[in-house]
Amino acid sequence: YMRRIVRDRRFRGATPSFTMFLWESVAENEDKNMVPYKHTANIRINSFIPYELGLLKGPLTETLGEVGEDDKYYGEAQRILGKFKDVTLIDADYLPSDSMYREFLG
Repeated sequence: YMRRIVRDRRFRGATPSFTMFLWESVAENEDKNMVPYKHTANIRINSFIPYELGLLKGPLTETLGEVGEDDKYYGEAQRILGKFKDVTLIDADYLPSDSMYREFLG
């Protein structure tokens, strides 16, 4: 979800609110069509990297800062930002150039 907010802003020009709006249907469909069957999967891949939150902190803070107080998703944006308060910022220069995570950060 946070990855998508950053990616959609950087590469698609989407506002964070638009991505949060779309995420509602993504999550609903995932809950309906994937979660009930995940136990039948032959392979499960966890794509989280230990320093991911540090990489996301800068661009996510910048992007979510665009969400105004009058926006429907302002509370959600503030909730996410609150989770990053104590996260150490990690510059994307430390991310290997061939990392698949570049899909989100460039």
